[in-house]
Amino acid sequence: MPVEVGIVGAGNRGHAHADVDGADVVAVADIDQDAATTLADDYDVPVVYGEFQDMLDDAALDAVSVCVHNNLHWPVTEYAADARVHVFCEKPLAATYTDAEAMAETAEEAGVHLGVQNDRLFSPETRAARTLVDAGELGEPYYARGVYSRRRGRPYIDGYGTPGFVSKESAGGGPVIDIGTYVVGQLLNLLGNGENQSTYTDRLDESGHDIEDAGMGMAHLADEAGHELTAEEIVERSESTAIEL
Repeated sequence: MPVEVGIVGAGNRGHAHADVDGADVVAVADIDQDAATTLADDYDVPVVYGEFQDMLDDAALDAVSVCVHNNLHWPVTEYAADARVHVFCEKPLAATYTDAEAMAETAEEAGVHLGVQNDRLFSPETRAARTLVDAGELGEPYYARGVYSRRRGRPYIDGYGTPGFVSKESAGGGPVIDIGTYVVGQLLNLLGNGENQSTYTDRLDESGHDIEDAGMGMAHLADEAGHELTAEEIVERSESTAIEL
């Protein structure tokens, strides 16, 4: 039987999660009833709720997709875990490390699965690199570098996206947490996801908002491997992503 899923958040990411194969989207919740109704009409979702708590209490869900602002990922996950509903969360997992840690602990205690959307881990390129690493074709990796530059510029500031993107309270940060999470996931996947021993980060903030415009960082892992990250939102050049191992 298909997995029965409810969606929390009827914005851009909610629409992306509704367009899915292998699952039945049976409910959507959003405090913006017009947005929820539009998503329901577009994807034939039978039931609309104004509050995610009502959806989780009322609908017989197997899983929930969390597609709201980053700072709300934790309270939705907590409520879903208490209802014994599995959680698939938009990236990043949370707005803060402490929230992400609490989400993982809560899901484990409740016996539910907690997943985060990072489609780059399943790309042909990442899978091919992982195959080469596992086969020993590249020797023992000790350093990896990842870059993600977004050509559309900065969300909201440069004419697209909502104000939530440039609020640290709701987003948790700028491109480092927004698109850098893809690259960090790939780097850790290829280097074995070792325990972090030390980290250096630096962020550039020229937007006048309380999130960065660009960021870079380096991390040293317990197995002596290291990785470097650059994430930025720019206008001048084409979108660029790269992983070097």
